[in-house]
Amino acid sequence: MAIKYNGQDLLKRYFNGQEVQKVMYNWQQIRPDVVPPTPDYLCFTGTAGSSIALAKVWSPYAVNLEISYDKTTWSDYTFWVQINYDSNINKVFFRNKSTTPTYFSTTVNNYYQFYMYGSISASGDTTTLLCKTWATILTSDYCFYKLFYGCGVLTTPPELPATTLTDGCYAWMFRDCSALTVAPELPALTLKDRVYDYMFTLCTSLVASPNIAATTLTWTYNCHSMFSWCSNLESLPLINATILTDNCFNSMFSYCSKIKLSTTETGDYQIPYTIPENWWWTSGYHSLEGMFDSTWWTFTWTPTINTTYYTSNTVI
Repeated sequence: MAIKYNGQDLLKRYFNGQEVQKVMYNWQQIRPDVVPPTPDYLCFTGTAGSSIALAKVWSPYAVNLEISYDKTTWSDYTFWVQINYDSNINKVFFRNKSTTPTYFSTTVNNYYQFYMYGSISASGDTTTLLCKTWATILTSDYCFYKLFYGCGVLTTPPELPATTLTDGCYAWMFRDCSALTVAPELPALTLKDRVYDYMFTLCTSLVASPNIAATTLTWTYNCHSMFSWCSNLESLPLINATILTDNCFNSMFSYCSKIKLSTTETGDYQIPYTIPENWWWTSGYHSLEGMFDSTWWTFTWTPTINTTYYTSNTVI
């Protein structure tokens, strides 16, 4: 998402997250003569005959959301109410009614989840579910856990621009979204416990992995099974983290049958792929176990630190 003023991208200028919110909240005090930019509200575009609903699973935090079909007129949204697309309605926008970030899902047993039918594409900023203006800091553990789980008709994802994450915030988020063809950017530099756990598992139409910007891993299972069973995935993210944590990349690409690694540079296998040389083996129980289990070609199991493999896939 790009929010610009005088040609400057405010998100990039204040990438630590805090200052962006300050600019939005205090815009009128900073420049009372300028109309604040419209946030990039979470949006779902659907074909006629499609439908969408947002449900509560058990007891997540209480939130007040509203919807619009034109980003001008807003009305309260009641959970579980189905919105139907027709010749007059092809977009629906969601946002939180609060101008300060609110809590959302809470645990693996208490969360919010979309249900979809037909053909639907998402766009805009997911964090407008937390705050009317947007949020660069996620608010609660498991914040967006299972948000789109099982949405097999979702073709494109919304943006995930938050730079400060919480435990399990994206775990299972797009699992079994079998029509999803692209993945959102993942700009956060520090990953908490289980943050990408099973995030894209069984996204069988996903072709390209996102760049994983993270350089610091904390706690465990950060990217565990993140792309497992993505049978059409044809690219590998560059690993930027420098210290392992327990199970951090365990089974990350298991059963990705188009991921191909070789222990030798041969034929089409010309692109080097190496776990960074400066990793410290101070922790990391089962960190890489089965990372490439049941992929393709000559290497299909647990990679070794400081060993260069070769791939025919694109490295992102």
